[in-house]
Amino acid sequence: MKILVTGGAGYIGGTLTRRLLAEGHAVTVYDNLCHSKRLAVDEKAEFVEGDVADRVLLEKILRQGRFDGVMHFAALIESMIRPSLRIHRLSSV
Repeated sequence: MKILVTGGAGYIGGTLTRRLLAEGHAVTVYDNLCHSKRLAVDEKAEFVEGDVADRVLLEKILRQGRFDGVMHFAALIESMIRPSLRIHRLSSV
C-alpha cells in the first residue's frame, strides 16, 4: 500500500514509518521538522517538508500521491497547553 504519514519524523510517526517500510509498504513522510530533523526520516521513505496547516501544499501532495491511506501524527504538544498556538500557526501559513 501507498501510505502518507504526517508527522513521520517524530517519535510515533517515525516508529510507524519504519514498521510500514519493513512490511513492504511505500511511505511518504510529511513533516515540518519543527521538533525533529531530516535525519530522523528513514532513507527508504519519500520525504516532503511541509506543515499540515499549509492547505495548498497538503492538497497538492494528496492529489499527486494517490495514497491508499493517511496516518496523521503531526501535532504540537505545546498546543494542548496553549491553544492559541494552533490559531497562530494556522494564520501564519
